[in-house]
Amino acid sequence: MFLFFWGTAFVNSLGDLSDALQESKKQPNPKFEHFYTKYGVAGLSLLGTFLLSSQLTATAIVSFEDSKGKATLWVSIAVVILAIVMMLLSIFAAEWLSNLLNL
Repeated sequence: MFLFFWGTAFVNSLGDLSDALQESKKQPNPKFEHFYTKYGVAGLSLLGTFLLSSQLTATAIVSFEDSKGKATLWVSIAVVILAIVMMLLSIFAAEWLSNLLNL
């Protein structure tokens, strides 16, 4: 009997918590909103992946109520471009370092 009342109280408190979370919906970050309006999904995903991380960028794009598919596509493209750029930088850095140290 005690578990029934405790369980009912717990479920009711979760309902109150979800109502409070829905009421306190935050506004998007103005910096992200500026880049979103200026560059769109493609620009925000490319800039965001290079400057921040792909997880934050995808979350920011979806927070502007854009489609998840479009966000996933552009963030994936940005991650591939970032990987290629880092690969090229590491190759050139290895050559530069070997020439610098006369190896």
